[in-house]
This record gives sequence, C-alpha cells and structure tokens, in this order.
Amino acid sequence: SGCPENTPQARADDRLLARLKAEKDREARDGVRAAPTRAEPPPPNPLAELAARQSAGRPLPVPSQAVFSARGATLRVVALEATHTVGEGITVTTDDWFLKVTLSALGPAGAALDLSTATLALGNESFAAARDAQAAFKQPARATLNSKTETRLTLFFEVPEVALKPGLSLVVANPEGASSSLELLARQ
Repeated sequence: SGCPENTPQARADDRLLARLKAEKDREARDGVRAAPTRAEPPPPNPLAELAARQSAGRPLPVPSQAVFSARGATLRVVALEATHTVGEGITVTTDDWFLKVTLSALGPAGAALDLSTATLALGNESFAAARDAQAAFKQPARATLNSKTETRLTLFFEVPEVALKPGLSLVVANPEGASSSLELLARQ
C-alpha cells in the first residue's frame, strides 16, 4: 500500500514534471521569453474593397449615331455604363471596368440574334465579352426577335480604364464573315 503506483497516469505526470523542470532550467539560463506580439492585419485588398462597397455605375454618353445593322437585325445603343461590379446576390467585381452596353434590336419575327461573340476594339486592341459578368447579370447576350417590338439585349466587356475613350467600338461579326461596328465613345 505504500508503494507508488506504476500506472500510465503516474508515468504521464512524471513526464510533465520533467518538462516543467527543463523549461524552468531554460528560463534560468536564457531568460524569460517575450510574449508573442500581435500580428499586423494584412494590407487592404483593393478588389475586396470594391466588391464590399457595391459602387454605383458611371453612365457614359450614348453616341449620336447609335444605330447600325448586324446579323440581320437593326441595333440601337440605348445606354452605356462603366461599373466595377455586376450582379445581384452573386456578383462579379473587377479592378478594371465592366462596360455595360444596352442595345435595342429589331428584326424579322422569330429570328435568333446571338451577340455573345461581339467584341470591343480600340486601335489594335480587342476586348472579348465578359462571360462571368454576363452570367452574374442573369440575362444571356442572345434573344429571339419580334418584328413589332424592340428586344433589349445587354452585353458586358471587361476593359481597362485607358480603353474608355473615344475610338472604342462595338464589333459584331456576321456569319458571312464580314463584321459590323459602331463607335461607342465618340471623339469630342
């Protein structure tokens, strides 16, 4: 009854005591360790700030000659807007700009109009449709036309700030190989 127990708990206590004694000896030899410092927060992410801010779009002037023909339809530019964020609920944000081009289309009844391959051009540069922004907008860049009423289509393109200037044109390739274009941001 007077003998120490040789149980797993007793061996664990012995190891803990040995570690505490070793730490006390280390403190006596090296000194007390400084308390850990608080880590600095990471620098702010500009893209995350844009997404959180949900900034409003910046309307751009519609060109005076805003009508052109493409893919068998007559297209008219109704509105232009530059924005950083597109969508409701699920959104897409860029630190560049999404150019939102709203078109009104009129053509033969039942004709399919697909503008998902439209591009923007500025000099030698070309900007493809922003498919992620189009998906977040929840409306495709295609429609079935009605000969009596205009059909609205909205297209999105991701462009840098420097591209939002006169000379930026909407280019729609026709199935025959030729393309139609309209200068969106007119020269002053």
